[in-house]
Amino acid sequence: MTRITPDNFAEFSPDLWKHSSEANKFGENAVVLPEKLSVDLKNLVKNQQDSGYSTEIIQLSDVDAQEKYQNNCYVYHRVPDNMLGSTLYPLNQLKTINSDLYKLYAEGYRTRQKLMQTQVPVLNCLWNDTLFFSPTHPQKLYDLAKECGIASQWRFKRFYACKIGEDINLEKAVIFYRVGEQMDEIVYRPAKEVRIAELNRVPELTRAYYALVSKKGEDLFPYQFVPQLLYKGEVSISNVKIIEIT
Repeated sequence: MTRITPDNFAEFSPDLWKHSSEANKFGENAVVLPEKLSVDLKNLVKNQQDSGYSTEIIQLSDVDAQEKYQNNCYVYHRVPDNMLGSTLYPLNQLKTINSDLYKLYAEGYRTRQKLMQTQVPVLNCLWNDTLFFSPTHPQKLYDLAKECGIASQWRFKRFYACKIGEDINLEKAVIFYRVGEQMDEIVYRPAKEVRIAELNRVPELTRAYYALVSKKGEDLFPYQFVPQLLYKGEVSISNVKIIEIT
């Protein structure tokens, strides 16, 4: 079993966890991952890590210090191919603003209609009422794709870098973590309760997934197992810088 703490649970699905007396040896919030991950993925993870995780948990009791920490980081959103204007709109808002673009992007949900009706906890809105941002710098994921020989599948090169506290209001956001494609394999946390900067890394399960895609020649889903920030409503990108990965 791989022992983990709440700070690195982003890499695993909470429905796979179980609390036990053994876990209490590592603190009351420690959890134990049971033998339920797929064999291929679990073996790859095992080969890339030690017998367990070691995570430092830092408590910030000073509100100002916490806000300063949060406001010095960014989240990233791909620059749309058909970007118009200076505002990013969630899909459901886009329906009334630009019906042609709505139809274009809604096509991506053609085989996932149920997802469009999914409720997002905390924000009390639908999945498509939110914009998706990644706390992980895209260059790190692209570098991993190059290492695994699958860079040709990484089609995105330009991203908006949105600053927390300026472009992104954490009161309107949640972080979601997933380990699979099923909706019951997702957990949500209010973004204001998460140390966003610590998510700017590539999870071990994402590394294992990229390696598996390379080995089996499968299609790549670039953000598989990478925590995402879901933002309720529109975001102005008038003063947001664009970065390019190489």
